[in-house]
Amino acid sequence: MRRNNQGQQESKGSATIDQRGIPTNACIACIACGSNIMMVKVCFEDYVIAGYLLDAQCADCGSLLTAPFPLDRPDEYIENWNN
Repeated sequence: MRRNNQGQQESKGSATIDQRGIPTNACIACIACGSNIMMVKVCFEDYVIAGYLLDAQCADCGSLLTAPFPLDRPDEYIENWNN
């Protein structure tokens, strides 16, 4: 595998795109990928994930993405917090 200008691996023969900027929970590279498995950097505290960076990479095609955060969830998915 070759590496791009940021040192991240790129798959041979696959078209990767830079999708960073808008948080997403699935890759949209070439409309065919659609994977929701991402590689992210996490911070552990007492064997539990305590935080994570939003810079992500699709585990299938290698495209760069912005990982989602719970507050990025679309309005129609937000439940009533008062209940």
